[in-house]
Amino acid sequence: MASEGGGEAKPMAEAEELVGNNPSQRNWKGIIIALLVILIVCSLIVTAVILLTPDSHINTNPKFMFDDLFDDSWKAQGVSLKWISGDEFVYRNGSDAVVKFKATDNSSTVIIKNDTFSDIDASRYRISADLQYALLIYNVNKRYRHSFAAKYSIFNVNTKRASVELKPDSSMREATLQLAIFGPRDHQIAFVYKNNIYYKNSYATEPVQLTFEGQEGVVFNGIPDWVYEEEILQSHEAMWFSPNGTHICFATFNDSAVQDVAIPDYSVEGSYYAIRKIKYPKPGSTNPTVKISVINTNNPSRVLNLEPPADIKAQRDYYFSSVVWATDNKVAVTWLNRRQNLSIICICNAVTGSCSENYRQTSTAWLRPHIKPMFAADGSKYFIQLPYSQGNRGKFPHIAVIRADWNGYPFVQSEAGGVNKVQEFLTSGPWEVTKILAFDQMTNTVYFLSTEVRARSRHLYSVSMGSAQDRTCLSCGLYPNCTFYDATFSKNQKWYTLHCLGPAVPRVTLHSTTDEIGRKVVTLESNGVLRKRVSATQWPTYRYRDYTIDGNTYWAEMILPPDFSEDSKYPVLLDVYGGPGTQKVQETYRANWATYLASTEGVIVVSFDGRGSGYQGDKVLYELHEKFGTVEVRDQIFVAKELAKIDYIDETRIGIWGWSYGGYVTTMVAGEGDGVFKCAAAVAPVVDWRLYDSVYAERYMGDPHHPKNSRAYDAANAYSGHRIKEFSKLEGNFLVIHGTADDNVHFQNTALLNKALVENDIDYRVQFYTDRAHNLQGQKTKRHLYRLLSSYFRVCFEEPKKEGDDE
Repeated sequence: MASEGGGEAKPMAEAEELVGNNPSQRNWKGIIIALLVILIVCSLIVTAVILLTPDSHINTNPKFMFDDLFDDSWKAQGVSLKWISGDEFVYRNGSDAVVKFKATDNSSTVIIKNDTFSDIDASRYRISADLQYALLIYNVNKRYRHSFAAKYSIFNVNTKRASVELKPDSSMREATLQLAIFGPRDHQIAFVYKNNIYYKNSYATEPVQLTFEGQEGVVFNGIPDWVYEEEILQSHEAMWFSPNGTHICFATFNDSAVQDVAIPDYSVEGSYYAIRKIKYPKPGSTNPTVKISVINTNNPSRVLNLEPPADIKAQRDYYFSSVVWATDNKVAVTWLNRRQNLSIICICNAVTGSCSENYRQTSTAWLRPHIKPMFAADGSKYFIQLPYSQGNRGKFPHIAVIRADWNGYPFVQSEAGGVNKVQEFLTSGPWEVTKILAFDQMTNTVYFLSTEVRARSRHLYSVSMGSAQDRTCLSCGLYPNCTFYDATFSKNQKWYTLHCLGPAVPRVTLHSTTDEIGRKVVTLESNGVLRKRVSATQWPTYRYRDYTIDGNTYWAEMILPPDFSEDSKYPVLLDVYGGPGTQKVQETYRANWATYLASTEGVIVVSFDGRGSGYQGDKVLYELHEKFGTVEVRDQIFVAKELAKIDYIDETRIGIWGWSYGGYVTTMVAGEGDGVFKCAAAVAPVVDWRLYDSVYAERYMGDPHHPKNSRAYDAANAYSGHRIKEFSKLEGNFLVIHGTADDNVHFQNTALLNKALVENDIDYRVQFYTDRAHNLQGQKTKRHLYRLLSSYFRVCFEEPKKEGDDE
């Protein structure tokens, strides 16, 4: 257009000169036309510039797309490390090499090159205490949530050779092991083969078999059975070396009287599918029996049994919940009754096998699982989270100090309902200590994580004995937009790694406890590339709203689209879990399906931690005592109704989804027929708690054989007669998804729900995944799952066409 304007200007200039000499010859009509043409051309130029110039308020960065869900580059890199001394740790770096890092001079030494792993396709490793040998783990076959079977190659760090396979007999060519661990002395090794424990005093010695009664799938030594792995230990290890490596304490589980669950396997060749059986105790049925033993590695023929206390043993049915070494010769075992409202910590002599009760705790509901003592280096005392009264706010877990040898010690009265006395509480307040990390005996300082700032955050604190309540936050305000932390401490507690988990892109830094508060020594992982990528992407924003229920404040997290405007109307998807003691609303970095929905689909994703959720004290937690399917369900309906009142939320387009316990809550919500939800999707839902495992269900709901508890189980049934009929109000907008090989929440649940829906003539949708377990593993499976869910809710959230819209 500029060249056209120039072409018209020259003739016009010449005409003006000629006309100037002869005014009577002026062409007024031509002048006006020319001026109009110029104006039109200029207006076109201005319009084009306006249209082609980006609006400074419009974000042109790419969005987080569906394919990004399966791109590992969006995952933050952490540092999985093991402290090996007072100032050294080993970790696997970004290049997959194993590196030794020395904190005092920030020096790094590669001890296993990355190609060592690729040579044998090893995916994991363990390193010996003296750093002379490593176990390279390959041919990994995952079993349950934590356990796996694999082959182990012994790698010589000095010669850089991995030539010896770890096996129970040198005459064997190779062996698949269930577990192998190094001890704390030199390079001693203990491992499990066919459910029996073997021990090697060093790399060069022949293994010695320590147990002989192991039976695959029935009797387990040194490794847990299914229910202990899933619900109690949350680990695939059930043997523990003493600090000097002289003794091994181990558990033996006998599942011979436990009933089997049959899981079909359709992947086998031939015309018939196979059946895989798992010992799985259900509520009210026979549980596995357990015994704790200790063995001297120098005299392996002598095995000592550590007996439970009389009060526990008299009940015949009991659990152990933790084993912790106090000293080289003393070990603490925590025993638990089957109802899980009585625990007793016993301290046992590993030389004689004698045990004495040290601390007893009771509860009118249940005792928090996975709490174990942390001993001082000299074994004289230990620290443990116990409930501490905060007036009308109820009890919150705080750090209690308990003497390990308490004869004649002037104890103060315990706030925890225990018979023994607590020496002192080091913390107090209407917030929770979530983890005790370390105790520095030189300075009498305890390091811990807590929710003191707010329930959805975690910060690192220190507190000194003798000045209880005078604590220092070591992570508060340390990094921008970092409010959720974890930490690990060196063996002398002089160094720690601080792991910022969000909400900003995570980072890992090294710090010294002897320097000024929070001073960084070195950054171990910055995730700099990811940080730049996130900043160059249209990322959702987070907003928090509080709601009051029965006088307590609960929080909802709203994940908003990047181009969010309060003048628009948005659909809402409630992302729910709701199980006792759990938390969905956390200030952590996430690049998940909710990120995609908000960023690309324009959906507001909301999570709400209501009654029964965790990290808000016992009063909130115990709202679910013997009441599954009540307040945690009603609270999700409540918050959905409250959200519907917000101007920018479309009350006609609200959905809900959840997985596992979240699938249960979703199914219960669907059966309420309240009308606030337009659609619902439940993945791997429990529909009847009589079908779940005994440890979990009985902890919260009791023995179903008791009449009172039986009524509670009946009321919590998600497909009971009166409730199943309400599903019809969703008008077919209910989707249930399940894996046929789910060893946790069995496919039986969805099968029974399916039967009830069909018998009641209710339309719904179902998707099953063949031979997939509870987490629906496999990238192709996950891609199919989230494509299905995305499409399902996209259709659900389509705005209805208005009259006059084009067909």
